[in-house]
Amino acid sequence: MIAGQAFQPDIRPQADNFPLIAPAWVGFTQAHFHPQLDFRQHARIISHVIIPKLRDGDEKFSLSLFPAIDRSMPGLSLPILFSRIITLLIAMTVHEFCHAWVAVSFGDETPRMQGRLTLNPLKHLDPIGSILLLVAGFGWAKPVMINPYALDRKSPLALMWVSLAGPFSNFMLAAIAAIPFRFHLIPLITGTSTIFPSFAEFLYAFMVINLTLMLFNLIPLAPLDGEKIAVSVLPPSWGRALERIAPYSTYILLAVVFILPLVGVNVLSAVISPPLNNLMHLLSGL
Repeated sequence: MIAGQAFQPDIRPQADNFPLIAPAWVGFTQAHFHPQLDFRQHARIISHVIIPKLRDGDEKFSLSLFPAIDRSMPGLSLPILFSRIITLLIAMTVHEFCHAWVAVSFGDETPRMQGRLTLNPLKHLDPIGSILLLVAGFGWAKPVMINPYALDRKSPLALMWVSLAGPFSNFMLAAIAAIPFRFHLIPLITGTSTIFPSFAEFLYAFMVINLTLMLFNLIPLAPLDGEKIAVSVLPPSWGRALERIAPYSTYILLAVVFILPLVGVNVLSAVISPPLNNLMHLLSGL
């Protein structure tokens, strides 16, 4: 159930019912509204929805990562499509690998047993989520499952570091891509290619996509990485509040991303654009 995995809320057994009797738990998928028995040895999902294509023509670095692309498939130009495919293969694969690597480093072998401790994109990319991300700007990767009890034995902040690893990897990828611009090794010249993007065009798109993935996934709403980070570092009362709204977080995100802009309210753009602009300038000098 691919869609169910993409939108599954983060459900943590409470202290008063641990340990669980059977090595399974029931997850309620927000995509299909029905219980799903999931045999995962008390595993927990590190899952997030990725929405990199947003509209804001007033900002210096627009949240529309590919402004030339129309919402329909025929509007995709070859240079833009090429940049998007290569960037997403790298960004999403490294993001998920880093989640898995940090979890294993903290003693949780669940990602290794599931074959996620690899840089093979086929192990991380979700077919439907990847196609949607290419043509519609909305998609997801396969979630990385972890065992929270194995992590807690190592450190009470282990879950935070596992969650932070994915967004941090996107930041590092953007920083590497920014080096040629920062040291004036190549000029930023766009719109000169008809089949393949120029090196500068590709690096620019690579930076914007990775930084937007990082910033979006740091939003403290389930099922994004930011929710697990916030629950780990905020006062307990705040963390409990986030956990209470977790079952509704996906609806909140969908409303903010798709519904509110229809009436002229672009909350996500207002939240992400300022740090995106600042990070792009800080890293590349552009």
